[in-house]
Amino acid sequence: MFPSIRTLRWASWVATRLRQRAADRQAFSRTATRIATATLATGIAIALLSFAVLLGFKLQIQQKLFAFHGHARIIKFSNNRSFEPPPLNTQRPCLDSIRHLPGIRHLQHYIEKAAVLRANDEVLGVVLKGIGQDFDSTYFAPNLVVGRLPTRHGPKEALEVVVSQYIAKALRVQIGDTLLVAFIQQPPRFRKMTIVGVYDTGLTLFDEHFLLADIRLLQKLNDWDKHTVTGIEVFLEDFDTFPKYFPAIDQQLDPDLYLETTQNKHFDMFDWLLLLDTNVWVLLGIIVAVIGFNLVSVLFILIIERTSMIGLLKAMGASNWQIKTIFVWQGLRIASAGLLWGNLLGIGLAAVQYFFRPVPLDRKHYFMDYVPIQWNWLAVVGVNVGALCIIFLLLWLAAGVIARIRPIKAIRFD
Repeated sequence: MFPSIRTLRWASWVATRLRQRAADRQAFSRTATRIATATLATGIAIALLSFAVLLGFKLQIQQKLFAFHGHARIIKFSNNRSFEPPPLNTQRPCLDSIRHLPGIRHLQHYIEKAAVLRANDEVLGVVLKGIGQDFDSTYFAPNLVVGRLPTRHGPKEALEVVVSQYIAKALRVQIGDTLLVAFIQQPPRFRKMTIVGVYDTGLTLFDEHFLLADIRLLQKLNDWDKHTVTGIEVFLEDFDTFPKYFPAIDQQLDPDLYLETTQNKHFDMFDWLLLLDTNVWVLLGIIVAVIGFNLVSVLFILIIERTSMIGLLKAMGASNWQIKTIFVWQGLRIASAGLLWGNLLGIGLAAVQYFFRPVPLDRKHYFMDYVPIQWNWLAVVGVNVGALCIIFLLLWLAAGVIARIRPIKAIRFD
């Protein structure tokens, strides 16, 4: 049974009177209160920053993966263990049905073909990814460091290519230079291709291997018509809702096709991101423990200071619930100050990093040059509401010690 509205009003009035007489407190309790407020503020700031960085990091990594793989791929079943899967004809009714399913944002065709590059006496094995007019650059554009994508709208296939910074350095080339590209097939075919753009994802599985080219060039080299591709990339309105739409997409596919999700293709990266989630929750658990210990300690100090008052109130007929509410109210006042300063500090530091990026990262280990920030106000509200609920519960349980105080001994307490 929780306190009534009348009890809460009375407890709030008493707590306010006690706060107004804060100048009479002992120096120790004032110091303890300030420490508890500072600890709570620091903990809330760390929690907000942890979620902002975690969400930002996950978003950046996922978008890099989606830039090359989409949210999922539709490809053809095959027992062939070679790199290049069998061709897929796009003139299928099932693909038109999938295009109009709810939650589907975009479908785009692609071709992947192995090749060997040669420039400045350097040789490198790579994979050319052919992109067409339907290519959505939403996810890829942030990774394009300089230049542009290959031309895909002209009357003839473009002999243009986008390389990664890693490949450009390995071959000692730059925009405008020409590469000799040898395509691995029988008989081998060669093309001189001009570099028109340079990208950098920071992910070695892409940067060390993939180039972008005109899909029509690869179709011509494979002797395919314009409706034949390696596969189809699927983009959803929201990747987090993919499990909801997976059965519907899978049911529409012909028996010789299957859906390969990015999460399954690059499961190691997604498992790593899940591990980061675990680390953040462990950190939050430690923060909650420290904050709880400090606030409960301050509450005990306040109770000890007001032991005589507690005895007097009990002698006058006040119930344990009423007296507990007074001290819980005092604890919540301290917590509210900590929450306010914590939000200002956490959001302020996140804003500084978001706009000015003063904290760098080692790109080799973290796949980006700076600590990313993702704003999620639902997470901010969740941290504050969750913290307030936990604090209230801890204070209410700790204030149970008041029930053990006897009025006669308490009045004599000094």
